[in-house]
Amino acid sequence: ASSMVVLMTGMGGATGMTLIQETAKMVRRTGALTVAVVSMPVDDPLWKAEVAKELVQLKEVSDVVFAIAQTGHPLTWDAIPPVQERARSLLNAERWMLHCVAGLLRAVALPARTTLGVREMRSLLAGAKGAGYGVAEGRGGKELGCIGEAAITQALACGSGRVGENLRSALIVISGPAAQLRWSSVEPGKNEIRHLLGPETSCLFGVQASNYRGCSSVMTEVWLAFS
Repeated sequence: ASSMVVLMTGMGGATGMTLIQETAKMVRRTGALTVAVVSMPVDDPLWKAEVAKELVQLKEVSDVVFAIAQTGHPLTWDAIPPVQERARSLLNAERWMLHCVAGLLRAVALPARTTLGVREMRSLLAGAKGAGYGVAEGRGGKELGCIGEAAITQALACGSGRVGENLRSALIVISGPAAQLRWSSVEPGKNEIRHLLGPETSCLFGVQASNYRGCSSVMTEVWLAFS
């Protein structure tokens, strides 16, 4: 049996939301950590109330839900894309969702020295009333704190949360070339990120060295859980 299951769908239609809710119910009965990642429509503001209702129903049958706006950006209901941009918006949302899911899967498959097990992930994410995801890239080194701040800003907007109020925990994964992930540069960056998230937030870090040729940037991914 699986210890963690990630479900994905697009909101705005009955098919996807009905299937993901029913699947989440079955998965949760097995005891697996049930993570739902959904894209939210923004081409009609009248859907906002219906989407909010569907999200509440999905949260009741899942351990944690990450909602991505179809603009490809954190939930911005005031920015409605015109018809000619709809395809691009959907593609951006899909890429954002895949980033979120791929990052979570990488987080539980990190090298032994930084492995984040499903048990630790469950303690951080399960039961959250809200959740947000953010990702940012840069050159690393002294910029690591700034990269983390950009990712945190995205995740806070996505989950409609605030540091010091309803933010309870954070999973932060830093990845990039091994040469840029030395302790002397990573530790100060982690300390800056802890400071940005506040002392009340439980933080869990993972570091993943990448050996891909041509990869020179450092990526910081942040998953936040709100109470």
